[in-house]
Amino acid sequence: MICPKCKGEGVLRIFSPQRFMNCYFCNGSKTVPEIHAQWIVEGTILKDRRIQKRFILRKAANLLKMDPKDLSDMEIGKVKPNLNISYRTIKTIKH
Repeated sequence: MICPKCKGEGVLRIFSPQRFMNCYFCNGSKTVPEIHAQWIVEGTILKDRRIQKRFILRKAANLLKMDPKDLSDMEIGKVKPNLNISYRTIKTIKH
């Protein structure tokens, strides 16, 4: 499937139309496996739940005892999100 972040260009524009960097999602390959479409949907659900609980990503990751980058990768669909464990843990935490 065409990378949803760079739209198949393999690069992302940064700071100006003339500056580029390799796409962080597809690593410049312009495509991602089909399963990523499902992961993106699940990651969006996970992110929406975190935002609804008013947690910034770093705080949620610390409470879940995980690296913030790993949580971010789940939320953007770069890796398979674990909706059950992550949400169940955040749901029980009080501010």
